Amino acid sequence: GARIYVSSDDSEYMPLRDVAVQSTMGYARTALAGTGITPACFDRVSTVAVEVFGGRTLANASEADVLAGANRAYIGGEIIGFAVATLTSAGHYTLSTLLRGLRDTEDAMLTHVADERFLALTESGPVVAQPNLSMLGSARYFKVVPVGFGLADVDAATITPSGRNLRPFAGVGAVGIRVDDGGLTVTWQRQSRALVKCFQVSGVPVAETTELYSVEFWF
Repeated sequence: GARIYVSSDDSEYMPLRDVAVQSTMGYARTALAGTGITPACFDRVSTVAVEVFGGRTLANASEADVLAGANRAYIGGEIIGFAVATLTSAGHYTLSTLLRGLRDTEDAMLTHVADERFLALTESGPVVAQPNLSMLGSARYFKVVPVGFGLADVDAATITPSGRNLRPFAGVGAVGIRVDDGGLTVTWQRQSRALVKCFQVSGVPVAETTELYSVEFWF
C-alpha cells in the first residue's frame, strides 16, 4: 500500500488518500488511431498494443458487458472500453473491439503517441484522490509514499489540477439542417454521468442542476 500526500510549496505535506491495492498499469506501446472513429459504436478496426507490469493480467469481456461498463481503461487522455485482450507475450496484450472517447474524452482521440501511460480503470487498484476545489488552476506537489518509506524518500510530481472531471460533458452528434427560410436548425445528443442503458428509448437523463450549452458557429 501507499499514501498520497499533497503540498502547495513542496515543503509541508498533508495526507490526501490511502491506496491499498496495486493497479493494473503500464504503457501503450503503439499509438492508438483516432481518425474515422464514431464514439457511439464499437471500433472494430483500431488496435493498440499495451504492456502491463507487476504480473497483472487483462481479460476478454463480452460486448454486452463492455457496453455495461466492463474493461474500461485510460490511454493518453482517452477513456476506452475493450472487449478483446489478446496475450502476445508475457505482460503484452493487443486490445481490440474498442469503445472510444468515453466520459467526454473524444478530444483525446487524435493526439495519441506511442508509450503513453495505460491504466485499467475497472480492475482493483485505481482510486480517486479528489483535491480541494481551492487547488484548481494552481500547481501542487504530490508524493505517493509506499508503506515503510518516508516523505524524503520519494520525489514529488508537480500537477496543476484542472477540475475537468467536474465539468459537464459536451454534447455529441451535432447535425445541422437547412430550413425553408434559409435558417439552420442544429440538434445534438447530450452526454451524462448518469448510469443508463445504452440505446435506451427514453434517451439520456439530465444529471446536472440545469441544462445549458455554449455553442460556437464557424462560417
